[in-house]
Amino acid sequence: LKGKLKNTLDLPILQGTALAFVDGKLSAKVALEKTLPNEELELSLGTDQNVVVKRKEGSQEDKTGGFIDKTKRLTREYVNTVTNYHGVAHKVIIVDQFPIAQDAKIEIKRLSPKEDEAAFEDPNDGIFKWETEIDSEQSKTFTTSFQVTYPKDWNLYPDL
Repeated sequence: LKGKLKNTLDLPILQGTALAFVDGKLSAKVALEKTLPNEELELSLGTDQNVVVKRKEGSQEDKTGGFIDKTKRLTREYVNTVTNYHGVAHKVIIVDQFPIAQDAKIEIKRLSPKEDEAAFEDPNDGIFKWETEIDSEQSKTFTTSFQVTYPKDWNLYPDL
């Protein structure tokens, strides 16, 4: 959960630690930044128990090339399902990441999501995000899949 607030006091909010309560229950311990009067502040309020995320391994396939093709190809899929148990629609942001090759002999091909289905800020770090609104008592599914091709006599650690 995230919250935005505006300092409506005549005095600044000083930097320090505060406790955040949501619906009368302790939700998080937050770090406050110095906030002048009429400035806005964004706070992380902890985990929202009414938005549930489940991540499952999807299909996995390993192929080893033949005599001429001396590569191994791993295909991996992960399925993220987000369910909103709130009484109203909620905006959610799902962040995921693709592996990054540390060697030029390792090739990583993104299969999903496509470029227009998610936001990719820096293609070199593999991190991307989906932003969507989920209606009350509804679920949405987000799939991440990729292929890794590398020399077949190599062992990648940790195994994908």
